[in-house]
Amino acid sequence: MTMTPEQRKADLVDRLATEAHKRVSEEQAESAAAFVKRYFALVSPDDIIYTSFETLLGGALSLWQFGEIRELGVPKVRLFNPTVEANGWGLEHTVIEIVNDDMHLLVDSVSAEVTRLGRNIHLLLHPVVRVRRDAGGKRAELTATQEAKIDAIVESYMHVEIDQETDSAELEAMRTSLETVLHDVRAAVTDWQAMRGQLRSDVAELEHIKLPMPQEEVAEARAFLQWLDEGNFILLGFRRYGFETRDGKDYLPPVPNSGLGILRDVRKESSARAAAPLSREFSEYARTKDLLIITKANSRSTVHRNVPLDRIGIKRYDDNGNLTGEDRFLGLFTSAAYSRSVREIPMLRLKAKRTIERAGLDPHSHNGKALVDILETFPRDEFFQITDAQLYDIARGILLLQERHRVALFTRKDVFERFVSCYVFVPRDQNTVEFREKAKQILEEQFSGRDTAVYEYVTDAPLARILFVVKTTPGAIPEVDEKRIEAQLADAARTWADRLLDSLCQRHGEEEGIELQRRYKRAFSAAYSERFTAEAAMYDIQHIEEVLADGRLVVDLYRHKTDER
Repeated sequence: MTMTPEQRKADLVDRLATEAHKRVSEEQAESAAAFVKRYFALVSPDDIIYTSFETLLGGALSLWQFGEIRELGVPKVRLFNPTVEANGWGLEHTVIEIVNDDMHLLVDSVSAEVTRLGRNIHLLLHPVVRVRRDAGGKRAELTATQEAKIDAIVESYMHVEIDQETDSAELEAMRTSLETVLHDVRAAVTDWQAMRGQLRSDVAELEHIKLPMPQEEVAEARAFLQWLDEGNFILLGFRRYGFETRDGKDYLPPVPNSGLGILRDVRKESSARAAAPLSREFSEYARTKDLLIITKANSRSTVHRNVPLDRIGIKRYDDNGNLTGEDRFLGLFTSAAYSRSVREIPMLRLKAKRTIERAGLDPHSHNGKALVDILETFPRDEFFQITDAQLYDIARGILLLQERHRVALFTRKDVFERFVSCYVFVPRDQNTVEFREKAKQILEEQFSGRDTAVYEYVTDAPLARILFVVKTTPGAIPEVDEKRIEAQLADAARTWADRLLDSLCQRHGEEEGIELQRRYKRAFSAAYSERFTAEAAMYDIQHIEEVLADGRLVVDLYRHKTDER
């Protein structure tokens, strides 16, 4: 009787556990066999039933033995390339082994860091076991995870196979970066309750202090902070900052010992920034009479996802309405923040309401529904950061663009001038890899930018939306002519076929030009269009039409500009 893949896996794991029992000391035999079963428990059958027995057993026992001694509270990480000669088992990939206290966000964070380092993950196994260790960190025994022994700890064991790397310096650099990630995960998880308590304290404080802004905005800010606390924001770091003015310059010095999570330690670059006066843009924004600062941090997250950190700043005021500092939370919005309607999210719903009211549209009318759809599909990270005025201008521009078959550009400057968001709309059939690369180059050149992130949004609508987030230097963004940039983008989007249609219409008029383009649109090969211009094709069409009209022979002699003379 033929076994199913699951049955083959179960039989294989039983044999591996039996063999593991034989290959270790008698005192560790039972624990090692149990570990092997846990090691393969959640793996897909296809990931192991075609792999050699010795490779599977070698990987499992290697990780088990690596975790034999571990200092409490300290992760162990190593990277190596196993060979039969050195290890008794071989693999074509580099292996990462990690032993750590089990905690949330470990697998996501390690996977994200490996990806950031430019390596592919070929296999990831993550058994979680409960163990007892003596005072020296030596593992005494493995117990069932459901047993609640007072001195037992739950540990995470990770075996990760990645693209092979043999350079020892590279392996050491990767090990160091993974240890940094594990340190940040531990800090964030350990301080999570304290950060949540601080957030709730800030919300409670907003109920009774006097603030220099409309009550509607205060109430909406409180609702937004409560919404964050309802599982919509992963808290990773917190720090309180003061606000001082010295010699006409503003400063935001960190309050000593206020850091939590990934902001628990004050790193060198943070100390340098804190000692420097605020930029003109930051100073002006800090003095604006509002309550919340929602933006992206300068750094990327090392925990959970390798993306720019979200920064939530709560301005602090004294009884006279003077700014005294900021409570700053770093973290990541959860998937719910991106999937829920903007009308269900505090702050966003107020922005959406004001935009619709300012447009003077009935939400149930055709244009009103179109505007609501624009707001619902607006890039969510942008929605959190954008001002009411910016949102209205861009949303109204998009509304007027509906069903138009043309390229359009809308821009938004970050309040601290660290980046410019460029919303480019282009006909779907012109949204090619070549166009996106050209557009990226145009925008970086015009805004003196670099390291542009590109996000596509394509539906069955006539236009595709591409968001280019161009990183810029604060205080050094040049003044630009957006219409001129838009024209450059439109030219970059035009295909060879578009240029042929233009040439035909200019030569023969719109009606005849469109008819000729329809008849000849499949007549020219890719090789032809790469070698000849659309204008040359227009003349060839003209010659073909002459032959078809009167049957006379037409000869066109030319020397191509790339030909040798």
